[in-house]
Amino acid sequence: MTATYSRQVARFVADNDYSTFSVMTGIIAIILLMALLIEREMLNAFFPHPRRLRAVRCLNVAVLPLLCIFAVTLVLRFLELLT
Repeated sequence: MTATYSRQVARFVADNDYSTFSVMTGIIAIILLMALLIEREMLNAFFPHPRRLRAVRCLNVAVLPLLCIFAVTLVLRFLELLT
């Protein structure tokens, strides 16, 4: 047992299967993506041009990987439905 995770995390990992983890990962990614997209739109609405561009560029660093995770999750869910 390492110090990076507790016994509860180890027990949770041992008790759950792949589908539980994939659903949880997809839900977390979608919630984070929605929060970041809302924050980006709020920045576009309330801040002047130079500050907004820097802030939106910083948010894009986090939004783009989450969009990729969302797309992969969506494709995997559709493939699961088809099989």
